[in-house]
Amino acid sequence: MVDESQDSLNKVRILYVEDDFINQIVVKNLLKSLGFEDIVVADDAQKTLKLLENSKNNFDIILMDIGLPDIDGISLTEKIRQSNFKLNSIPIIAISGNDDIVNQQKSYLAGMNGFLSKPVEKEQLLLTIKDVINKKIVL
Repeated sequence: MVDESQDSLNKVRILYVEDDFINQIVVKNLLKSLGFEDIVVADDAQKTLKLLENSKNNFDIILMDIGLPDIDGISLTEKIRQSNFKLNSIPIIAISGNDDIVNQQKSYLAGMNGFLSKPVEKEQLLLTIKDVINKKIVL
C-alpha cells in the first residue's frame, strides 16, 4: 500500500519504458516533481527484459509506452506476464497517444493494470500510480 506521504513516494521504484527521448524527459520530470526519486528508463523491449531479469532490480511499477520500435508495449507486457512469478506480479500502466477503447481493452487483456493517455497529466499520473500500487485496476 502507498500512503500519501512524500517519504512513501520516494521509495517507489519505477521502470519507465519509452523510446522517445522528449517523452522520457517530460515524464521523468513529472515523476520527480511528484516525489518519485527512483526512476529507471529503458528505451526498448530488450533493455526492459534485461533490467527485469536482473535479480537486483526490484521494481514496484512499470510505466509502459505502447508504441515501442522493436516490439509494442502490449506484446512486451504479455511476455512479462508469461515470465516468472516475480515479473508476473509487477503492476504495469500503459501510456499511449492512442486512447481509444480498443487500445485500452488490448492493454487490459495483455495484463496491464492501468492506462494513461499522452500527453500525461501530472495529477492523473499520480492518481493512477497510487491506485495501481494499491491494487485497483484503472482503465
